[in-house]
Amino acid sequence: MEKKVLIIYGSTTGNTQMCSQYVKEGLEEAGISNITVKNVLDAQIKDLDEYEYIIFGCSTWDLGALQYDFEPFHEELSDYDLATKKVAVFGCGDEAYEDSYCAAIHTIEDTIKKQGGHIIYKNLPINSDFTDEKLEEIKDWGKKIGEQIK
Repeated sequence: MEKKVLIIYGSTTGNTQMCSQYVKEGLEEAGISNITVKNVLDAQIKDLDEYEYIIFGCSTWDLGALQYDFEPFHEELSDYDLATKKVAVFGCGDEAYEDSYCAAIHTIEDTIKKQGGHIIYKNLPINSDFTDEKLEEIKDWGKKIGEQIK
């Protein structure tokens, strides 16, 4: 049976949305074709029911806060049973904020673990300096996840 992957992202400036597309391209390079990409504003917690594999993308704002659109979804995630879910997390941030750089990733991963979910690949913190090399890294991260779940 073909693996289904859901990518849910929260993006204010468009950076995390762009990164979601590169993750999707990496998954496709690994042979995964059943991929749904959703803005968290268009996602509902019940959407997770249909997927075994979920990738969350969330930028970090202020001094470690989740991207604003992602906050209500994250609250619902805190009450959702993730025991059957295999999850990976990426997020954009600014390395100038050393103490809180990409802290949203860790917040989401902590929730995933508390709710019984399984982290299937190391998280990807992304500094918002989008060089061609950085974009290739993001795609490669998606490809590695795809190779693991194939």
